[in-house]
Amino acid sequence: MANHQTVTYNARKDAAVAAWFLGPKAENQEKLWGLFETAFQGHVQARHSYFPTDPIYITEDLKSQPEYQQAFAKFETQTADLVQRLKNSVPFYSLRYQGHMLWDVTMPGLVGYFAAMFYNQNNTAVEASPVTTALEYEVGFDLASLVGFPNATPPQSASSDAAPSSTTSSSSSSSSSSSVSSCHEPVKRKHRPFCSMQKVEEEPEDKPSTDPNAPIPWGHITCDGTVANIESMWAARNIKFFPLSFQKALKNPALSSAVNMTIPAYVDGVKKNRKIVELSTWELLNLDVDDILALSGRFTEEYQIPSSVLTNAMNPYTIQGAGFHDFYRTFGIKNSPVVFVTQSAHYSWPKAAALLGIGINNLKKVPVDINGRMDMVELKRMIKELVNFERPEDRTAIFMVMGIAGSTEESCVDPIFDIIELRNNLQKRGVNFYVHTDGAWGGYYCSMMRKDIKHPPAAESTDSLFQGNGVEPVQYIPFLPLSHYTERQLSAIKLCDSVTIDPHKSGLIQYPAGGLIYRNGTARTMVTFDAPIVYHGQTDVTIGIFGVEGSKPGASPAACYLSHRVISLDRNGYGRILGQANFSCKKLYCALYTMAADDDSFVVEMFSQIPKSIIDEMGGQAKVKTFLRQRIVEASNEEILSNPKLLDILRNIGPDLSINAFAINFKDENGALNPTIEVANKIMNLLFQDLDMAYMINSPNPVQKLGVQRKPLFLTSSEFETNAYGKAVGDLKGRLGFDPTSDVPLSFLVNSVMDPWQTGVRFTKTIQQILRASILRSIGSVTDNPDTHGFLCIHNEQKGSLFWHHFPMFSMVPHQYQVTIEADFVNDADRKAFFDAAKKPPAQGFDNNLVMANTNPMILHEIVYSTGTVLVDCYYGMPLPPSTEPPPTPFMTCPLVVKDFTIFDHFDTKALYPSRLTYLLYGRDGNLFIEHVITQNPNWDHVAVLAGIEYPKDETGEPISDERLAVGVEIRFSRADGFYESNPLEKKDVWKFTYLGEGGVVRSAALTIAKTLWFNNQRVNAHGH
Repeated sequence: MANHQTVTYNARKDAAVAAWFLGPKAENQEKLWGLFETAFQGHVQARHSYFPTDPIYITEDLKSQPEYQQAFAKFETQTADLVQRLKNSVPFYSLRYQGHMLWDVTMPGLVGYFAAMFYNQNNTAVEASPVTTALEYEVGFDLASLVGFPNATPPQSASSDAAPSSTTSSSSSSSSSSSVSSCHEPVKRKHRPFCSMQKVEEEPEDKPSTDPNAPIPWGHITCDGTVANIESMWAARNIKFFPLSFQKALKNPALSSAVNMTIPAYVDGVKKNRKIVELSTWELLNLDVDDILALSGRFTEEYQIPSSVLTNAMNPYTIQGAGFHDFYRTFGIKNSPVVFVTQSAHYSWPKAAALLGIGINNLKKVPVDINGRMDMVELKRMIKELVNFERPEDRTAIFMVMGIAGSTEESCVDPIFDIIELRNNLQKRGVNFYVHTDGAWGGYYCSMMRKDIKHPPAAESTDSLFQGNGVEPVQYIPFLPLSHYTERQLSAIKLCDSVTIDPHKSGLIQYPAGGLIYRNGTARTMVTFDAPIVYHGQTDVTIGIFGVEGSKPGASPAACYLSHRVISLDRNGYGRILGQANFSCKKLYCALYTMAADDDSFVVEMFSQIPKSIIDEMGGQAKVKTFLRQRIVEASNEEILSNPKLLDILRNIGPDLSINAFAINFKDENGALNPTIEVANKIMNLLFQDLDMAYMINSPNPVQKLGVQRKPLFLTSSEFETNAYGKAVGDLKGRLGFDPTSDVPLSFLVNSVMDPWQTGVRFTKTIQQILRASILRSIGSVTDNPDTHGFLCIHNEQKGSLFWHHFPMFSMVPHQYQVTIEADFVNDADRKAFFDAAKKPPAQGFDNNLVMANTNPMILHEIVYSTGTVLVDCYYGMPLPPSTEPPPTPFMTCPLVVKDFTIFDHFDTKALYPSRLTYLLYGRDGNLFIEHVITQNPNWDHVAVLAGIEYPKDETGEPISDERLAVGVEIRFSRADGFYESNPLEKKDVWKFTYLGEGGVVRSAALTIAKTLWFNNQRVNAHGH
């Protein structure tokens, strides 16, 4: 397809992002196809070159056999069927997808996965994945470096001394033996945990910090964040209990030479070496993580006792060997240790507590503050109650405190820095715990804070770059840094013990690709099980022995590896993508925040509030709204970029990590807010049905089943439970006009912004318009009173589909809609009788139109989305102006089935006349119709049948597809829109018009009007004109 835009620039840094994705309209299809060809040919060559003299089995003669050809023909047919079905998948790649936390995948990820999947590597065993296992190790170091763990430099040689020595002992013989109690060396700098099979070609562009006294990190790819979270809790549990088992083993006569072994422990706020055998159970439960992980390595180094001896001595006393009941009884543990998580934590956390035997009751949920983040005051209070300094005999130990770096539905980032600081302070009082960050969503955002030291980022360009050929110009998209608060918290991840990061979320890698990274790589040995069939000793390094999973695809780490190598994990790579998405998110936040004017019939309240300091500085919320609307929503990207103060305001408002959560309420006719949450929830649920794919699939309504083309925008929704969100949801309810203390759950919409191009093509306004129309339609569908609705039959002499145009009226609330549906009679006899009526002359004072109206009072939403048939009365003729006589008596009553609709829009009091005469073109089966798009009051209603459309014969001709005609295409004529006393398309029957073609290119054509079915400028208006 021709390039219809010319972009000139000096330093267009956002252009690199366009090289990393296929594009919303597959703009990079040729380049990606070429890379796929390279990957496939590489695999083909590998098959040819492996023992090339081996015989060929699939010969040309075999291919010529009927059975082969029949089998392959079936393959082709079924493939075509699958491809067709997949076209109705959710369009995550589109600018219109704004729902869950996923978007398009990177082209390097696609190519990496495609290239590796032909080899079908299983990363559970190195013998089944000699290449992709090595890639997974490198990806683990990538992610460790991303979050700032020290010593996260990938190995530089393939020599034997690079092989890890902190793996499971080769003395294991049981096919499912636990290695938690095995004697492991600590992961030291000289013993790098890496499968020594593949040399890294180049240094990372942004070197991580190096600390000779810090441990070596380690990470691996999991199927998702849930598995990573489960593993982190598993590790925290086993680390917490390891010293107890170790102390018990030291009392074994076989280990008498090590009985005086010491470990650092706090005494009166000072860390001192203490004999392990002399420590109390409480002291053993509160040692530092790194000191615990160093025990096994120190044991073998200091006392030269074989690891198998320690393993055998510990096995009877480990938590995994004894189970909770016997373990607690052996060590006199009265109160089970607990795990602290944020109240809004992902469902994987209670799942982990249940699976690991910790128990959901011991998963302590910390309330959130007004911003939806972990309330540190509450965490301190809860810990103080449990550790019970006043009554040592009644205290409870803590396995873990988990902070979220980006909650699933609101992207809230917990105060991770404060959690680390709290642990540091408690350590001096003899209280210690493992700290984990659930950064499944937020982990890759750390790339926004990493600068490429080889190529420092140039200043953001403010050039005006654009000249287009009939298209909206592409704006430069700035990189917007994270808020100061969020940067501080993400910077603290490097001080945690582990972090969950999902490449298949903000890493933009295809599923499945979660990840878990340990700051101290030795922690992985606490969750180690080995089986001889997949693990052949210490020299055979296998990822599969660590963690929860067994078999796992090598293609996933290959996808991550290539994406990381092509798109660097710094501000010029992933940071650039997410920085642009952050800018788009904050601009959309402002658009949502300011969407409802004071005199609108609804309000929109954002979960993330504008900081009080900004409200105070600007003189109140009303002035903030005006400021954001004028200076951000209506401003160009370059205008915002050129104002540093404006940029700083933008970065520090809105959500922490690119997810807008918001709720809606409506006003009554007197302007008072609806006080009932349940009614507002109905509106939110209708919005969700309007803008979601799942309802489309499960709906009994035929319109909802028509496919993805009926969804102009995708959002998702959820529900705020009071017990989960406390202060935050109470505050939101209050701002919406509800009782803040109500326990009724509040529905809300979720808008995840991962698209880095949204503001480049000014699509924020489009999203706002679509959402506003859906809000008005949903409110009306809940608040309208049932009524009788008249519809004009739009047909072409009884041939093909039947469309029915609703008679709109500004003056009557239930009729303040422009609606055209496609519906047909249930049986042919009714259809024939309907059209036979038109063969008679119309009554005096009436036209010859065929009209129907619902027999029983209904709201329009019930008609459009009916799940069965709609009973209608059929009429012949509408009163001719200026008559106001009602239609004659119905000549028949029968059922109709609604199949589709082309337009279902509520009138908007904020709508203005378009600059040019605007119509909707639609049709099916060769029948074409147009109707005037009604906007500002007063207006006029016009419907016409077309004889045909003529498109240019040259390359500018782009016929409108049947798929687009079925849903309606907006067209424009050269005349100005506004109020017309008479039909503006009446003087001639051929009219030139323009419309948007593929890629937003303005196209032109000419239509011929065969007949005007309806023109009226009186009935529609609230007041005569």
